[in-house]
Amino acid sequence: MKNRILKPITIIIFIIFGTLLNGCGNSNLKDISADPEYAHLSNNIFFTNQPLFYYQYNKDGGITTDHFLSLHPNDSNGTKIQEIPKGSHIKVSKVYEITLKDGNTLTWITGEVFPSPNQPLAYETALIKGESFFEQRK
Repeated sequence: MKNRILKPITIIIFIIFGTLLNGCGNSNLKDISADPEYAHLSNNIFFTNQPLFYYQYNKDGGITTDHFLSLHPNDSNGTKIQEIPKGSHIKVSKVYEITLKDGNTLTWITGEVFPSPNQPLAYETALIKGESFFEQRK
């Protein structure tokens, strides 16, 4: 008797939860972390090969965080929080593809950057092919 009641309740809970997740999701955002082209980046730690700048968005614009990385010391999209020195650790957690309003796509990465060992900072930033600001140590 107990299993006959619990089974339908469990199914209903999963259906409601799945509907909420789909309804809240961004249809323009696709997780491509497992794609063979980007799988080597996901859940991997690299080193910054040049100084970066850590910003907080001035307006809503974040995908998963309200902070982003930039190569530019005066980025107009945000308020500069701190400079990330060359050689800092940077973790790439997820790789996303974003479909823009004009139909073009943009590759976006999220993760954490470690300017000091005890201070991880969540970030997101565009990944521009051919212009990487991080590298693996050999």
